[in-house]
Amino acid sequence: MAKKKPMKAAKQAAANDVPAGVATKVEEAAAKPAETISKADTVRKAMAAGKDNPTEGSIYIQAEFGLDVPPQVFSTYKTIEKKKAEGKPGRAAKPTEPTAAPNAKPVKGDAVELVRQVKELVETYGADAVRDMTRVFAD
Repeated sequence: MAKKKPMKAAKQAAANDVPAGVATKVEEAAAKPAETISKADTVRKAMAAGKDNPTEGSIYIQAEFGLDVPPQVFSTYKTIEKKKAEGKPGRAAKPTEPTAAPNAKPVKGDAVELVRQVKELVETYGADAVRDMTRVFAD
């Protein structure tokens, strides 16, 4: 009884029996480029052709591309494309807090401490300069 050859060996032997220049089905399939188109692409092309109605679009796709795209699927893809065309909404601006109006009233504090601070100003800048500073606030 003869030993069985493994499958790889059998295929190689069969491939060696094929004359040169004759392609096998496997080689032909590998050489042929894939001409597939997605349903979404067909819907985009149908919409570009002016077929916006789902029923008309479905019929157009069947005639042009040979794909069965039900009207409901066409409508879904159409909605998705419209949303993509609209884009994302922009970021909302942060609400600004109102700024407090400057307080013209004198700050309540220790009067003695305020006098000490004025005295330091007089020692640093002189009495005439401090007097000129107070005139700026009076204007």
